[in-house]
Amino acid sequence: PLTALALSSDNNLLLAADTQGFVRVHAATDGIAQFGFGGHTGAVRGVAVKPQGGQVASIGADGDLRLWDAPAAARIMTGHTAAVTLFAASPNGQQLVTASADQSARVWNLADGAASWTFPHAATISALAWRADGAQLATGSMNKQLIIWSTSDGQKVHAFDGHTAAITAVSFLPDGTVAAASADGHI
Repeated sequence: PLTALALSSDNNLLLAADTQGFVRVHAATDGIAQFGFGGHTGAVRGVAVKPQGGQVASIGADGDLRLWDAPAAARIMTGHTAAVTLFAASPNGQQLVTASADQSARVWNLADGAASWTFPHAATISALAWRADGAQLATGSMNKQLIIWSTSDGQKVHAFDGHTAAITAVSFLPDGTVAAASADGHI
């Protein structure tokens, strides 16, 4: 079964990920498979195409972030100790943040594959978002907490409590404030 889809920014390629650890790249116009990547040892949880350069990123239940320079072999970025469940590219496309069932988020430098920062949580992270200038990252978790992190020094800027259920989505508004949606039905 398929687990994730992503469309390239030029709308030419459609990526499809599956439960067997594979990502297949299809022509968006006719759906014909062009090539694929394998390597995750479990389900692929998410896939994305880097707008500049055509790199493909995938996250998996095996806890890995894989960065593919199509169609070459992947660079594997390890460090999480449980399934990687979410990821997002930085506004400048030079970093990725991953969230894992190990209750942490990690910021990865795409140039060298190194983890810049690790942001610990007291519960599984269920939402994340970059501020438009890349200076901050917001993480929301199953324990109803929203945390704002500095991406320049890895420090916690502020923690917010107030929802009565898990945070399900976060987004920075144009003025830099952050909004959090919750399973309690409130923003």
